[in-house]
Amino acid sequence: MPCTGDGLTVAAGVSPLAIVLAAVLEFAIGLVWYSRKFLGRPWMTALGLAPDRDPVARRAMLQIVRIRQIATLLAAYVLAHVVHYLEAHTPATGAATGFLLWSGVMVIYLRDIFVVHRRPLKVHLINSGYHLAGLTAMGALLAVWG
Repeated sequence: MPCTGDGLTVAAGVSPLAIVLAAVLEFAIGLVWYSRKFLGRPWMTALGLAPDRDPVARRAMLQIVRIRQIATLLAAYVLAHVVHYLEAHTPATGAATGFLLWSGVMVIYLRDIFVVHRRPLKVHLINSGYHLAGLTAMGALLAVWG
């Protein structure tokens, strides 16, 4: 049962520490996912970015990372509540909850970016895969520790 108060309170049974840990986990997945050794180089090439050679692009990338950190914390907060309300208590049910949010919300949002902004398919697939990995991992963690 949720606590009363403003709209940003944490529901009873949802751990604020688990929310922060889930956000850190998802952000760590992003660091690996978009690293040059994994998918960062093809992602930057598909977008026409060269932060190594362009200081403006480097600053833009840092701004993206800052915004992403805040967005990740918000996503973990929302996912923690969905996991709690659905009574997902195992890694599998938590990951399934993350998958459902990814397929029902993120895929549609990312598809719109792909279509409207005419981003290359490779960018769409890399970004979609990242969000799938992040939401399922956060869901699994939050189901166990949330």
